[in-house]
Amino acid sequence: MLVQVIAIDIYPFQPETVPENLYLQVDDLNNRFTFQAHNFDLVHSRLMAAAIHANRWAGYLQDMLRVVRPGGWCQLVELYHNAQSDNGRLTNDHALRQWSSSYVQSLNGLKDLRIALRLPAMMRAAGFVEIEYRMIPLHTCGVSFRFHNVKNLDTMGQFPNQHVLTSRLGNNDLFHVERLVHVVKRSVNSDCAEKHTSNSLTDPREHDIGTANRENVQQFLGSIAVYPFTERLGMSIQDVQLLVAQARREADDPALKVKANPER
Repeated sequence: MLVQVIAIDIYPFQPETVPENLYLQVDDLNNRFTFQAHNFDLVHSRLMAAAIHANRWAGYLQDMLRVVRPGGWCQLVELYHNAQSDNGRLTNDHALRQWSSSYVQSLNGLKDLRIALRLPAMMRAAGFVEIEYRMIPLHTCGVSFRFHNVKNLDTMGQFPNQHVLTSRLGNNDLFHVERLVHVVKRSVNSDCAEKHTSNSLTDPREHDIGTANRENVQQFLGSIAVYPFTERLGMSIQDVQLLVAQARREADDPALKVKANPER
């Protein structure tokens, strides 16, 4: 049996071809869900902080709870645009840090860009239980890190799926909310151990995650900034383009080791 998937987007223009099991629906998720109760086995929400109104999140979570079937799951993935660096080289004088602070300022009072930090408490208030929460640093390019122990090289290179914020509706009608984030899995072979010392071996996990995320970062630094920066902050389009160009160069600099990491 083919899994049936319904994808919701506010953008009215649809692609010409879609998989036969995918149904596209144009809707505004700031309004109450139109689906019947217990309609889905899985409800997945990703990167909605800049879309959902700040005062809508409580109702948004209640809607998710309502439409999931007993035994089903909910998954939520959010990113807080708070540019930091592992080595402390990224300062307030950098364009990328200025982009981050400007983006938060531009949506202040309208959206809640720090919703990822508040979701566990809000989900409990909505009726979810057994909530598990994880913060995973996400680098903006292929950053190299070093192993300091070669003894466990065979296991160090392998990384399982990591649970982030999860929830399931059990048979006793209790919701166990679960969120899963799949992290790149890659093994380090014995040849690599022979050719490198413990001080020169690159951690493949961090490098691969940053490499995979690079294109996303380069695109969204421009795409999500133009409207709030010009309309909410009054910046000229030329100033926005200049800031974005500088921020992109810094995000693509491995020496800065830039990451998006919510405050704990």
